[in-house]
Amino acid sequence: MKKILGIFTLGFLLSSCSDVALEMIEQSKYINRALYPNETINLMGKKCVCMENTEASGIREYVIGYNDDKLGYIRYLFEFEPVQNSKISAHGNYFIYSDFKEIKVGRWEMNLRGKILIDQDKNNTMRFHLKSKVYMDNNLEVKIINNIYPKGKFFKIDLTSKNKFIYNLIESKKIKK
Repeated sequence: MKKILGIFTLGFLLSSCSDVALEMIEQSKYINRALYPNETINLMGKKCVCMENTEASGIREYVIGYNDDKLGYIRYLFEFEPVQNSKISAHGNYFIYSDFKEIKVGRWEMNLRGKILIDQDKNNTMRFHLKSKVYMDNNLEVKIINNIYPKGKFFKIDLTSKNKFIYNLIESKKIKK
């Protein structure tokens, strides 16, 4: 009888621990995890990831801005081209702007794990991370790895609509003329 009671108690203790472990696993899906390619391209910036919310989003529709320690506030604009390779999810040209002034242009590609390689340099990458379950409300960060940040550094990002950014870019050029 003592053995049965001991086995029952042990089973009860183990099952209660597994609930805590399962809850931690469930929470870790959302908090501080890297975004997959489809999330980065299509979902980033949405308040609700649901069937009713069909508007385009992600780096396809947004300009990514963050405050770099060396360059100040910069914005990345990603252009997309059709993918014809099974090893990459997306690729195209990128443009870096500081105060609506273009400071760099180059090529980017995203691998199947969601890491963006800048100018095909494995030592110059960026990857977006979700800090909570909601895709918006400033819960997104980008991890930059390059010569300046060899171990990687996280930056909190801002999302601006590409249409709004391009409109402001054209307006700033008109004012400078």
